[in-house]
Amino acid sequence: MSRKTKRTGFDVRDVLARISYDDAQRWLFGIAVAAPAGLYGLICIITQHAYMPAGRRSGFTHIAEHHGSRAIEDGLLLLVAALLLHFYYFWREHSKVEPYADLIKGIGLVALIGMCVFAAYRALSHI
Repeated sequence: MSRKTKRTGFDVRDVLARISYDDAQRWLFGIAVAAPAGLYGLICIITQHAYMPAGRRSGFTHIAEHHGSRAIEDGLLLLVAALLLHFYYFWREHSKVEPYADLIKGIGLVALIGMCVFAAYRALSHI
């Protein structure tokens, strides 16, 4: 049995059909994920205080509290990762930025890898 429904002026399915996967991905990763991560990174840098996941203990994720230079390091790592996500997902197809997109992504990747290597070195050497 097929039932005909009356269409109203606003239909969610029509709106969702007009949104391409690229647009949704662009706003989800380029703004919705990158903005809170970048904002928290800035807060960590300014306040020199951070709460970060530090592994699992007895089945639960342990949250570590960092102060001073360790918190600044955590904030920089989050900020660089957020900027990389933002530039990669949000600006990659913009006509004015497109010629520089590879350069921006390369700089972001080098900075992110550098921060990860520094964080690993610091964690292993207990500086």
